[in-house]
Amino acid sequence: MDQIIATKSELGAPLVQSLFQDRRAQFVDRLGWDLCVSPEGLEIDEYDNERTTFLVVREGQRHVGSCRVRPAAAGTMLIDHFSQIFPGAAAFLHGQAGALWELTRFCRSPNAGQDEAREMLVHLAEMLDDFRDANSITGYVAVVYPEIGR
Repeated sequence: MDQIIATKSELGAPLVQSLFQDRRAQFVDRLGWDLCVSPEGLEIDEYDNERTTFLVVREGQRHVGSCRVRPAAAGTMLIDHFSQIFPGAAAFLHGQAGALWELTRFCRSPNAGQDEAREMLVHLAEMLDDFRDANSITGYVAVVYPEIGR
């Protein structure tokens, strides 16, 4: 199992397919969220662009787990979709330009067993720390639904 931190275009086609298929399996199939799915069966949205960095744990070109991070001032799900829940979030996050990044779409492969999932979480936590330090980030913001947990 190894780690990669990259934009979508840097991940390579096999890993992109594995990651976005697993996202569809988790968010659309399992949780029933009404999200866009490409004709190829991939859950990709407007935030999966070059402003987004993916932290991915993989086994070869197979996605085991991941999340995406993007500068909070770059347009985020929190601002664009949850502002009614967090009034003032947009002004606050824009004032934190560069300091806070949004963490979204945490995804575990449905094929990952318990031991593999535990190892993946350790890798992902290390990557979040390393990414924070390398980019002088103060912290991350995220919206997490209880249904995400197993």
